[in-house]
Amino acid sequence: MNILHITRSILYSSLQEMLSDGLLSLGVAETDILIEPTKEVMHGDFATNIAFLLAKINHKKPLDIARMFADKLCSNHAFVKVEAAIPGFVNMFFSSIFLSKSISTINDNATDFDSVAQGDLGDLNMEFVSANPTGPMHVGHARGAIIGDILSNVYSKLGYNVTKEFYINDAGSQIDSLSRSIYIRYMELMGEDVSGLVYEYPGDYIVDIATILKNRHSRSLLSMDASIRNSLITKIALQHIMQGIKDDLKLLRVDHDVFVSETDLRAKGLVEKVVGFLQEKDLVYHGTTNAPKGKMLDDWKPNECLLFNSSDFGDSEDRSLQKADGSWTYFAVDIAYHFYKYERGFNKMVVGLGKDHDGYVKRISAAVKAISNDNVQLSIVFHNIVNFYDNGIAVKMSKRSGKILRIGDVVAEVGCDIVRFNMVSIDSAQILNFDFQKVKEQSKDNQLFYIQYAHARCTSAIAIIQDMFPNIKISNANLGLLANNKEMVLMRLMALWEYTLNVVANKCAPHYICIYLNNVATALHALWNAGKDDDSLRFAVKNDEDISSARLALVMATRTLLASGLKVLGIEPMNSM
Repeated sequence: MNILHITRSILYSSLQEMLSDGLLSLGVAETDILIEPTKEVMHGDFATNIAFLLAKINHKKPLDIARMFADKLCSNHAFVKVEAAIPGFVNMFFSSIFLSKSISTINDNATDFDSVAQGDLGDLNMEFVSANPTGPMHVGHARGAIIGDILSNVYSKLGYNVTKEFYINDAGSQIDSLSRSIYIRYMELMGEDVSGLVYEYPGDYIVDIATILKNRHSRSLLSMDASIRNSLITKIALQHIMQGIKDDLKLLRVDHDVFVSETDLRAKGLVEKVVGFLQEKDLVYHGTTNAPKGKMLDDWKPNECLLFNSSDFGDSEDRSLQKADGSWTYFAVDIAYHFYKYERGFNKMVVGLGKDHDGYVKRISAAVKAISNDNVQLSIVFHNIVNFYDNGIAVKMSKRSGKILRIGDVVAEVGCDIVRFNMVSIDSAQILNFDFQKVKEQSKDNQLFYIQYAHARCTSAIAIIQDMFPNIKISNANLGLLANNKEMVLMRLMALWEYTLNVVANKCAPHYICIYLNNVATALHALWNAGKDDDSLRFAVKNDEDISSARLALVMATRTLLASGLKVLGIEPMNSM
């Protein structure tokens, strides 16, 4: 049940009636009406700004229009109360009968509740991880991987046809440095003198790749043409490292549908193609680059090159497409990559980036507008760094130093479920502190434990009710009996599930799922604990099959919803703990 759509429809119907009755002269579009859950229960379940939208164009005070809506809506069965609040909000309090419809909706569709599709919303490209293949993924990369995977689940659930994509940055100076480091290690293995040579990637994985080269080619690389040798080393290194990355992603239950190689894009001439496309639109010109911010002028020389008119599309300045030596900039290649996405039919793109790339948003947004005639909806989701601790002691990691905290080690220590949940437990743009001891605690302060415990309690409650009333059914349950405050709190939350998914999709913010599930778990636990003090509030009430049947329907729906939410997070629900 999409409670937001239903409420907006009720409001809009009331507006149309007021217009027909002459109470208002002008209206607004239904989609412009803002409806949001209230922060305080005393202010109702939902509040709307509709009175503010109508006040100016109808030359009335917002509070007067709010009162008109309150009078109009109070007779609707969906609300137990509607009030006008200063300076003009319309606060709506849902009736228990209306809220209980969410229980019926969930239970009637329990077998396929994992789908709340709002129709075919089209194709969506979700690009995430895209780590440089210069070494194994360390667990810091896990955050972006899990965020992208969970967002993909949300978009699929809402009705998008999602393609999960990994962009392989397998070209450039970092790859050259990787190949040099491997060759030096290979030379060592062959007994050659490497004194004075510096390898930039000293990790053990470099030795592993060098050993593969030794076993396959013996000493032949030493006499091989340098360009051929470098190409061979790069190919084997990328195959080895990318396979390791894919294996690590599997440990996180993350997979991709498509892997796109930067080298392949360059080889296919896609950079030249997109530059030509921009030239045809008169969006490229020869000019001089601006000095990079933060650099002293005597450290910088102007560069005559091709520039993209990105300032025409909201960027702060025009951007260079070429380096001083005439080769393409990273930005030029990135434009080509997004053009490649657009050519494949994606009008909605979501890109996961590290927080250190936030300065890149304006230029790539400008490029996407230019290549698509502003027909692409581009969203960027940032993920900040993860600080790892072991019982309060910091765990350091660096790909260049060779000290890498591996994903496999972390998953083996705490389990995949804990890793996935904690990586999205707070706003992805914030720095995350991950302590190996705290994430394993079995307490109310551990959100995942608390949510899983709620799911297990639902399973237990269902068994208790069915044991007391062996023939009990929920098909004819009188859900109107669910009217105490704690039941109402739980039903209000359940009615907001689809709304929450839409918020997550619109804001690219999967942490809202964790908050939501924790709130549902808290409401379930509160109802369970109330039954300890008052027998009439137990899930199974002796000699009262009617209320027990209604609560069976409530707890079954709660379990289904919790399970659905956990599955969106890629976590298996637990029936006992």
